[in-house]
Amino acid sequence: MILTTCAACAAPLAHTAPRCVRCQTRYCIAIQGNLANSYQMLGRVEEALRIERDVYSGYVKLNGEEARDTLHEALNFAMTLRKAGHKPEAKEFLRTRSPVADRALGRENYISLRLRWLHANSLCDDADATLDELVQAEATLKSVLGSWRRIMGASHPDTIPLEHAVVRVQAALAAHQSAPGDS
Repeated sequence: MILTTCAACAAPLAHTAPRCVRCQTRYCIAIQGNLANSYQMLGRVEEALRIERDVYSGYVKLNGEEARDTLHEALNFAMTLRKAGHKPEAKEFLRTRSPVADRALGRENYISLRLRWLHANSLCDDADATLDELVQAEATLKSVLGSWRRIMGASHPDTIPLEHAVVRVQAALAAHQSAPGDS
């Protein structure tokens, strides 16, 4: 279900408009993003994905690809893609969005770090990830972890999951390198 009326005043909603025409509520598109998050939390992931795809597209049309809000929505969309099992699409999407975030927001911005972290996870998700993908994932995760610890601190709740991601990719890399037939 796509939100077709303003949540504040029930006026017909153009999802790419920066505000509701009747009540001037800013960024009605953000309400759709919230709805997608709610669907995802309820386990209605495919419905959330359809909405997230529209919301991301709306932000691109509204603000351009390099705007902070657009990149934040890119992160939400990528997480929903992965949760819905669309991992190859998520991997390709993150491959193109991560450099945009780094360029537009800086490599140490929270959104940039999360996009790179998610991209690294996408690289090593498959059991048949290539050696190059695992090496890239390890390098990316180590880089993100270093910045994360410096910026967010060791006590940030996401530091431990990030450390675990590094350990997981290192184990996958070791297993790949010691597999029969590998040199």
